[in-house]
Amino acid sequence: MKVKKGTFMMVSLLFLGSLFFSFHAWADEIDSRIERYDGKLELHYDNTATFTEEVTFVYDDPYNGQYITLGQAGKVPKGFQIESNPDVKIETNGLAKEPQSVEDIPIEDGKKLKIYNKGNKGDRVKLTITWKLKNLLFLYPDVAELNWIPISDWEVEMDRVSFIVTAQPDPSARLVAHTGFFKKDPSVLQTKNGFEATLDSLGKGHHFELHGIWSRSLFSQTLENDSNVTNRRAAFEKQEKEIIEKIQFYHLLVYTLAPVLILVGFVVAIYYLIRFFKKTYQKAQFENKARLYEIPQELPPMVVALNLYDVDVEAVGPVQRKKGRLSFSNLVQATLLDLIDRGNIRYVSSGKTHHLEIMHYEGMADFELTFVEMVFGESDSVEPATMFATYQIDKKILKGVHTQAEETKVRKEGNQKRDLFIKDLHKLASEVKEEEENLKLHPHFRSLNKEEEKLMNLGCLSYLLAFVLLFISTIGFGLLFGEFFWNYFLWILLAFMIGIPLGSMVTKRSKDLLSEDFMDEIVAWRSFANMLRDIAKLDKTEVEGLVLWNRLLVYATLFGYAKRVSAVMKIRAIHLENQGLEDFVLTNQSLSFASGVTLLNGYMQTADTASNFSISSGGSSGGFDGGGFSGGGGGGGGGSF
Repeated sequence: MKVKKGTFMMVSLLFLGSLFFSFHAWADEIDSRIERYDGKLELHYDNTATFTEEVTFVYDDPYNGQYITLGQAGKVPKGFQIESNPDVKIETNGLAKEPQSVEDIPIEDGKKLKIYNKGNKGDRVKLTITWKLKNLLFLYPDVAELNWIPISDWEVEMDRVSFIVTAQPDPSARLVAHTGFFKKDPSVLQTKNGFEATLDSLGKGHHFELHGIWSRSLFSQTLENDSNVTNRRAAFEKQEKEIIEKIQFYHLLVYTLAPVLILVGFVVAIYYLIRFFKKTYQKAQFENKARLYEIPQELPPMVVALNLYDVDVEAVGPVQRKKGRLSFSNLVQATLLDLIDRGNIRYVSSGKTHHLEIMHYEGMADFELTFVEMVFGESDSVEPATMFATYQIDKKILKGVHTQAEETKVRKEGNQKRDLFIKDLHKLASEVKEEEENLKLHPHFRSLNKEEEKLMNLGCLSYLLAFVLLFISTIGFGLLFGEFFWNYFLWILLAFMIGIPLGSMVTKRSKDLLSEDFMDEIVAWRSFANMLRDIAKLDKTEVEGLVLWNRLLVYATLFGYAKRVSAVMKIRAIHLENQGLEDFVLTNQSLSFASGVTLLNGYMQTADTASNFSISSGGSSGGFDGGGFSGGGGGGGGGSF
């Protein structure tokens, strides 16, 4: 399978929009914490129960009261009921206090108490709610089963959780408590009349599930409303054993198997990429301080860019926008100055107005004729800021579109302008390559050989697969277990941070492979570019030795050093015979020329947006899947307002 250069890290950008779970920040959220949660469940002979919640809030903000919910969602016994008007007691800073009012609000699948109990920052409020429940237990011939989630939707973390379950003494009774596959389970201690489950802390929105069995003889209710019931104790033990096995397997999968597989993928990728870099190592090194004071070859700027720097005008243009050693803007400006210097175009400066005029087409190559047509359109004269008028499209076209017909019109115009420019730029690039062949220039760059390409593809593909597996594991495990695995998130960040520069290095290495033949020409041009870069640092003798300043200006513009050369010309009072170039230097028109290219970029952005325009454009379960480990239902939550 062949992988395009650099593609192995493009997928890494996808994770940015989907790694984070939803975080809800309410404007009216009260800053508080739950110091303790003490629950007590008393199971009665007639399958009723008394459930007491004692919650201690500590406030860092003023508050209006608290709310408590108790649910009956998910798997609950037939006839399960939460009686209305539970008993409410309040103790603020150690003193009993009557609530201002209590609202008992029926909600979907449960009850909600809204307790108005206004207070201040620094208060410690102990809220005690006593609920009456009916038919909480599942009844079987041999046992009565508790499969209940009393805690699920609290808005703040609990510092300490204690839960007591009592019934008639029963040595055969069993109780286990669960909080999640990757959370610390509560410790459960059997007492004389029941069990006590304790937990150091419980996170916001986390579940606390109770699963227990007692002898059926402790409860009087008949089984007449239940059909096809069988003994349950053996199934209970089997279920809890399977939960333990699942926990062990999931821990092995998340913390061992998946990381090892992902790591192997990355190691294989690095192995092949190291071999790729060794195989394509460029022996020739270029001296950054080397200077050449004469132009190596008289070549058009776009031909220099392609032949000596492997820069394709189409690739770095406004559509593909690939990075190269030389920019599209500099290619355009340098070509214009080259044609001005050769007399094909005249630059006229009059006061504050500046424009370009076509003088003649003699001596112009095919690509230069195409270039001039693109710049001037059907006119013989343009201002720098009005170049490329053929591709102009107004941004206002995107505004005030309300109907399907208007949308179609916008898309049509956008496609027309975009397609026309792509066609013309492709023609220009093709003709530059033809000119390179016509001039019989030596090839200075080579393609990857089969072995090098194979190593690159294997390395990129391995990295891509490892990254995709890491990404899928992070999202998949998060959705499956209701957990955000920070270690996986950090691994993704690390893979992303390594992959982006690594992908750039692979792309650069695969594109900038120099042929060992004719290396002296490459060295000459790069030394010449170094001189233009350092021209302001040259001494008087070196500057006086420079000739053909008109050509220096052309190539300096190509390399992005036009301002430096122009500044030296002004300081040294160097004048040019070509009045157009002279005016260009004196009037600092490089910015104006660049703005014309910037407008072209804007045209293409607008055209691209218009071509895809649409009038319609513009705008957790906690890991239990609605139930607990053992399929329990219920739910309970609370907070402050």
